[in-house]
Amino acid sequence: MLVTDKFQLQTDPLTGSDFEAWHLAVVGMDAVGLFNSHALAGASQRHRHMQLVPLDVIWEARMKSGQTDAEFVSSALVFAYYVALYLTGI
Repeated sequence: MLVTDKFQLQTDPLTGSDFEAWHLAVVGMDAVGLFNSHALAGASQRHRHMQLVPLDVIWEARMKSGQTDAEFVSSALVFAYYVALYLTGI
C-alpha cells in the first residue's frame, strides 16, 4: 500500500505528486499499481491510497492458473483479478 502522509479523499482527482510517488514505487518494487477512486471500483477507505502488487506475484498467479494467453483471470490472489499483459516478449 502506498498512502499519502496528509489526509486526502480517495475520490479526489490524482495529483502530480500522486503520480510521481506511484511511479517511484512501481519502478522500485517492480510492481503494478492500482488505484480505486470510487466504491464501484472497489474503493473502501476514505484516505488516499494506492495498492501495489509485485510482478512476481502476478506471474506466479498466471502460471498457477494454467493460462498462457496475454489475458487471464486469476482468483489465486486475494481478489479475482483480470490481467492483460501488454509488454513485449511476455
